[in-house]
Amino acid sequence: MNKIDSVNNPKLKAWAKLKQKKYRTNFFLCDQNLCDYAYKYHYLDTLIYKNEMPFPFENSYQLSEKAMAKLSDEDYIGIVKTIENKEINSKRVIILEDLQDPKNVGTLIKCAQIYGYDVAMSENCCDLYNEKCLSAAQDSLFTVNIYQGDIKETILNLKEKNYQIIATGLWKDTLALSNIKQSDKMAFILGNEGSGVKSETKNISDQSVKIEMSNIDSLNVAVAGNIIMYKFSM
Repeated sequence: MNKIDSVNNPKLKAWAKLKQKKYRTNFFLCDQNLCDYAYKYHYLDTLIYKNEMPFPFENSYQLSEKAMAKLSDEDYIGIVKTIENKEINSKRVIILEDLQDPKNVGTLIKCAQIYGYDVAMSENCCDLYNEKCLSAAQDSLFTVNIYQGDIKETILNLKEKNYQIIATGLWKDTLALSNIKQSDKMAFILGNEGSGVKSETKNISDQSVKIEMSNIDSLNVAVAGNIIMYKFSM
């Protein structure tokens, strides 16, 4: 059994750095709830606990109370492998362009799991391993096909595969959601919380859509995405 008592242990210091985005290249730190899912889906690299080992795991470390306090106040946590880019293969895709609120991104990934969507993220979206994103996404992080890359390239690749590309926003030719006809393959673009979908992105889309509303002017992007994904779920 591996034990760490000192707060100056090099491994402990390296794990603590994972709280910062710049160090989360290959691994990230997760709470005990997400640790269970990481173990289930074979993404768990290191199990860290302070009292009793929650489940058998070869690469595990027992920490003293003081050492564990440097990382978390929970009984156990995990060092988890970052997820690899996964190929988009669902007939429904939600595309996130430059979303900055990690809770929105995590919520949309969870909705994608519920409604059977794959998720494509632009390179400038918020950190996927932010605590708020992880808390909202939970097991969906490991079960949903998530691809992050150049958004123009992603859209053009989807068009080659006969996806209907629909941007959300308010333009002169924008259709109401109820007027969008369901097709075999559909991808919906959700834009940045403040500025929406970029004009250049809209220009390579097939059409644009807005959600009919009364008494309010706008919706939170995660709420809007949930409505769209529900309406066009397979």
